[in-house]
Amino acid sequence: MKSPIRMTPRQAAYRDLCSIISQLSGRSRRAQRTLLEAELVRALERAYDFQLRCAELGAALAAQKDRLLGAEIEVALAQGAARQRVQVLRQEVFAVVQHCRAFDGACHELLARTREAVVVEPPPLVAAPSVVAPEDGVDEQAVTERCPRPCVEPEAGQS
Repeated sequence: MKSPIRMTPRQAAYRDLCSIISQLSGRSRRAQRTLLEAELVRALERAYDFQLRCAELGAALAAQKDRLLGAEIEVALAQGAARQRVQVLRQEVFAVVQHCRAFDGACHELLARTREAVVVEPPPLVAAPSVVAPEDGVDEQAVTERCPRPCVEPEAGQS
């Protein structure tokens, strides 16, 4: 199906004018004048309606532009806040990386010291001469006796 051909405003006005002129033929001058006045009034009313619609559309367009400007401001503010947040996060990541590097260095240092400690051989065990305890059960080198003797006092009649 073919789409209808769209007319320009000038073509539509010319078509209307031709229609009005064709209605004028065969009428008296007074009837022609009345018809032309009526058509002029109708054209002026349409022009006034078009002007009102244009003013309303202009106001609506201005309101849309204001809303668009407000939205652009909000977007710019949000982008600025996002940039600041990204900057803060980058600083936090940088601090964490620095802490990790410091911790890694401390771990490597601890590992190196641990390896150094393992490499050192312990001193050889020195065998001490064996000490033979006297038969009476008293260790002469010890401060205390190994087996204390029972404390029994001699009776008065025995000695």
